[in-house]
Amino acid sequence: MHPPIEIEGSRSTLKNPLFQQRSGRVIALSRALLASFFTLAIVLDPSDSGARVDPVLLLVSSYTLVSAAIFGLTWNNWWLEARIATPAHAVDLLVFAILVALTEGYSSPFFTFFVFLVLSSTIRGGWREALLTTGIVVVLYVAAAGLTAAGSPGSPGIEIQRFVIRGAHLVVLSFMIVWFGISQLSARRGRVGMQLDDAGIENDPPVRQALEHAARRLDAGRIVLAWSDTEEPWLHVDSIEHGVLRQDKFGPGEFPDLIEADFGGGAFLFDEPRRRLLFLRDGRRQTLADKTAIDPLFAARFGVDTGLAIPVKASSHEGHLFALSIPGLSSDDLWPAVAVGEEVSAAFEHGVLFAATRDAATARARLVLAHDLHDSVVQFLAGMGLKLESLKKALSESSLVTREIDELQHLLVEEQRDLRSLIGALKKPPHPASHATLQKALLGVASRLEQQWGITLDFSLDPSLGNVPAVLHHDIEQLIREAAANAVRHGHATCVSIEAGSSEGMLRLDIADDGSGFPVEGDFADSDLREARVGPRSLYDRVHMLGGEMRLKSSARTGSLVSITLPLKGNGP
Repeated sequence: MHPPIEIEGSRSTLKNPLFQQRSGRVIALSRALLASFFTLAIVLDPSDSGARVDPVLLLVSSYTLVSAAIFGLTWNNWWLEARIATPAHAVDLLVFAILVALTEGYSSPFFTFFVFLVLSSTIRGGWREALLTTGIVVVLYVAAAGLTAAGSPGSPGIEIQRFVIRGAHLVVLSFMIVWFGISQLSARRGRVGMQLDDAGIENDPPVRQALEHAARRLDAGRIVLAWSDTEEPWLHVDSIEHGVLRQDKFGPGEFPDLIEADFGGGAFLFDEPRRRLLFLRDGRRQTLADKTAIDPLFAARFGVDTGLAIPVKASSHEGHLFALSIPGLSSDDLWPAVAVGEEVSAAFEHGVLFAATRDAATARARLVLAHDLHDSVVQFLAGMGLKLESLKKALSESSLVTREIDELQHLLVEEQRDLRSLIGALKKPPHPASHATLQKALLGVASRLEQQWGITLDFSLDPSLGNVPAVLHHDIEQLIREAAANAVRHGHATCVSIEAGSSEGMLRLDIADDGSGFPVEGDFADSDLREARVGPRSLYDRVHMLGGEMRLKSSARTGSLVSITLPLKGNGP
């Protein structure tokens, strides 16, 4: 089991909870505070609010009540907060226009309210909305000045100095806020990059690291990743919660339409129980009511209720990542979600490129090894065969010695044939070996082991075991040789039984004997063998080099059982 993941997302790194609030909450809270202070200012000193105090007080008091209602309704409701964002902004603009009109026009004490309008539109919608709001405020400012100039007879008219200074204040400050919105939009769309360590890069795709990375970046308590290999029909569903990784695999018909086609290309927020969606379209947030985009069976099976759905796509993998249990979930999470999708997709792509590079290096190593074996071991065995032939002629008077030498010669010829087959396989790209071919080869190995060690060897190949990669075919033979040698030399076994089969893409190999077992007794899982360093190390190392696992049962009374599982995928073409 891996250690629990430590969530160190962008929000969690800010230790003060005040600075972790979502933009919608900040805007609602700021609106309510401004309205409250406006009301308080008018009550404390009505003279500074212009001649029409009663309408202004009524307007500001009503605005305070509306702001408080918006604040309370949207604090923990991301969907409603996004739904009423535009109407609330329209109310803000309307209140600003009326306040300015009722209180001295362009010189109104409430004029600086425009800063809140421009800043909230920048935070909420981006630079386009900020520019639109700025344009509306400028129009209202000029209109207020016009109303002042066309006021009652005897009006002093426009104070040019105040008009120019306040106008410059409005334009320059709005420009700076819009620039800030554009720069922040670029920053929040930036990619952090998913770091792959040596262990994760060996996996294709690096699922666990993708889940942990998404959890950190999005501050999610649980991550579910549904993905498939474009060359295989299986749907893989991996999830992580509290550092515990769970992996499942389903057939192609289990969840045929995981995500509705209209929403499969982008990230979106979802609330499955309430049938609500919030997504980005042309850079703008949009909401839908009474609508689901996720397969209901999948959502119920894996507890996908409320959170973020993020597409993941690489050249040979595609799927969706679901981030769940996010504190303070809101539409703000859509931008980092888009970045996380790109980061995980890039990591998957990197895994594909790494696998291709690794396979190319392996092919080259096989070719070099083939030449080395041909130039050394094969020639050595051929020379040994000639020497034994000479020895047999010299000792022709002893029929017993002759028979032994004949048997050794036969074994050497068989070894040479096997070695030449291996060299041929190493020189060529890996190819599947049929069930019949594998059975014939292993029966030959079993026969030679019986002659070599003087034992009885029973061999059974399950029909479920189909085609096996040629290189793995050789490794199976070597595993059987090593296990039989251990049984005879260390356990003094006289009978060894071997069963081979497959299940869910894994090769299963069980090797049992009637000897006295290993020096330790008990049932040892793969992790026990690794930590306690018991059992046959060479056998264990070969199994792990092939990406498999080994289990050992050892008893002085009943002998030993070595159970080996090896992945068939990754050892073939």
